[in-house]
Amino acid sequence: MGRCEVSTLHLHQVGNPNTICSTSYSAAKKIFHADDALSINNLPSHLKCLLPQFSDVYIDLPNKSSRRKSNWLLNYLPGSLLSDTDSVLDSLFSSSRKPLAPQLGRLRSIKSAAEQAVMRKAADISAQAHTKVSQVWFFHAMWSWKILFRQ
Repeated sequence: MGRCEVSTLHLHQVGNPNTICSTSYSAAKKIFHADDALSINNLPSHLKCLLPQFSDVYIDLPNKSSRRKSNWLLNYLPGSLLSDTDSVLDSLFSSSRKPLAPQLGRLRSIKSAAEQAVMRKAADISAQAHTKVSQVWFFHAMWSWKILFRQ
């Protein structure tokens, strides 16, 4: 698949103008197997609607003062949308807010068979590289030793 250029209605595969991928919300739903797809502009109102439905909300919020300085995901939202979303997250009751990092840590420690296979392949590649480097180093060390003691 080639690089894509974004237009307002469609993605055209570069080099193949006959290939068109829809960028509609229904297409996003289908591609990502999502339950729903909404405009980013709906984020604050959608959060206001969803959050009260849950007794526990897992989120790690940076300090209010460091949010603007960090690479926090919401910093990439347009100005008013960022402040609206920020205020919704700040309004979460501290009793319903739970730390996300410990939950993610536990989930990251569980590896699927596919993840294990990728990790094994990476380890094999790394081991082969180390073996080759060791062989080259040994060859050069032996060659240098022979030259040094030949005189």
